[in-house]
Amino acid sequence: MIERTVNYLNGKLKFEIIIVNDGSTDNTWGVINNLMQKFPDISGVHYKKNAGKGYAVTSGMMFTRGELVLMADADGATDIADFIKLRDAIDMGASIAIGSRNISNEGVNRSLLRDFLGQFNTFYVRYLVGIRGIEDTQCGFKLFARKAAKDIFLHLHLVRWAFDVEILYLSQVLKYQVVEIPVSFTDVAGSKLNVFTASISFIRDYTAIIIFYNTGYWNLPIIE
Repeated sequence: MIERTVNYLNGKLKFEIIIVNDGSTDNTWGVINNLMQKFPDISGVHYKKNAGKGYAVTSGMMFTRGELVLMADADGATDIADFIKLRDAIDMGASIAIGSRNISNEGVNRSLLRDFLGQFNTFYVRYLVGIRGIEDTQCGFKLFARKAAKDIFLHLHLVRWAFDVEILYLSQVLKYQVVEIPVSFTDVAGSKLNVFTASISFIRDYTAIIIFYNTGYWNLPIIE
């Protein structure tokens, strides 16, 4: 995925790639070090204890310097070429462009179980959390204008799988325009996502969004 990304972006724009190692216990950090030696535009973030995907993405965001900031899963499930479609949406005035596997089935190849869970997740997010107009909250391919990225990630509370929903919740609060763009997607073997434990984590964190923001326990950001 990294080599495809570097080869695709070279010559198109100035870029940096930040890889976050979320406390892995295998040789991931060694692989990242090899990539940093091979490609000068890559840097790595490493910490010893697993803290969750939301924490990992937020950590990476804190080191970014570009005017556009793309978060992407390391398995390359979404084709990096779809970056251009998201960038075009930002150029047209959106603050956030998110990849979607639900707007169109063309180019999407995922398991029936993940498809069912995705539909259940959409229902929960739409009618209980209150995020309307978004068909796919969980696609790990999202592009942010720099100001939007800074304002949102500095105020995130959730550190595991449901952080994507808090991103969209805060984008509504801050009145940032979010555009959903259909992207290609293929399930990649080797995912460490446990469907059962992740589902419990999602429900817990969605409930936290509903309760803690509405009671004022989590302060809503005020951006001037």
